[in-house]
Amino acid sequence: MRRFYPVIAAGVIIASLTAFQVSVSHSPSGKPGLPTAASQPRPSGSPQGPWHLKFDDEFSGRSLDTAPWSKGWLAPGITPPVNPGELECYDPARVGVSGGFLHLSLVPEPESAGRYALMPAA
Repeated sequence: MRRFYPVIAAGVIIASLTAFQVSVSHSPSGKPGLPTAASQPRPSGSPQGPWHLKFDDEFSGRSLDTAPWSKGWLAPGITPPVNPGELECYDPARVGVSGGFLHLSLVPEPESAGRYALMPAA
């Protein structure tokens, strides 16, 4: 009987693979497992509620618009950690704007003013 265990195991594996092959759907592109366009749900209508845009910034200038934004965390300039468990301080020199995007550069280096023995967020 033990001689037949490998044959039985091989038969189970072949049957499983055959069943898997039959159950995998094929998309119009021929790639298995991808849903067809008709099966993908599409949103309809607009979101419910009285939604009104309150703030929008396209970051279209050469520098950060400091009227709505602050380069520091809670205040301008290099700011200390927000809580005692945090190991970062925040340097406004690491904030930039170009190409319609806000850029935040996170580089580990000692804080240059010497007030905090910490590293910027990385």
